[in-house]
Amino acid sequence: MNSPNLVVEKRFRKAEILERYKIKNNAYYDRIKFLGIETIRTKEGSFLSSENVALMDELHQYIETTGKMKGFESSSFARENNSNPEEEKGEIVKSEETNIVQGEENTLETLEPETQTFNPDLDNLMRAAAELKANDLAMFPLVTRAIANEMSEDELPQDLKEKVNLAREVATPKSNPAQVNLIAKNLLTKYRNQGGN
Repeated sequence: MNSPNLVVEKRFRKAEILERYKIKNNAYYDRIKFLGIETIRTKEGSFLSSENVALMDELHQYIETTGKMKGFESSSFARENNSNPEEEKGEIVKSEETNIVQGEENTLETLEPETQTFNPDLDNLMRAAAELKANDLAMFPLVTRAIANEMSEDELPQDLKEKVNLAREVATPKSNPAQVNLIAKNLLTKYRNQGGN
């Protein structure tokens, strides 16, 4: 017998989230850590709830707008992180770059930028920087090889053309007619001595 009014909450796999926001593993883990999200673990793997994904959507929109996670505020996120209730009402909106005070009449007053607000997880920051450097180092020889494969000999600078010609001369020694005749006679004599016709 079916249970009446049974509602099954949609769950999202990590692969769906990566595709949804066009992000990589590191960004996924950074975001769920930042939001304090705990994944749902089952025999089939780990998932995010619809509520988690709604929060991830808000954060993604914030990142698309500002380029940063820091300074993100959401009503549910603010409650979970014990923020000031006045901030939840929208009376004070915090931004990473500036403090913006919003009054009842929706007038905005921009104050001086806060100093020393950038305080990232140093290990994550260094790892992200190392990955960028590794990508740069790996990309350079790959692109160089691809360009070299497309170049013709005529496109080489003059000094490199001379280098190629020198290498060809070394690899293909010039023939000496007298020496060639001597080798031919010796081989013919050897062949005749072995009883060749």
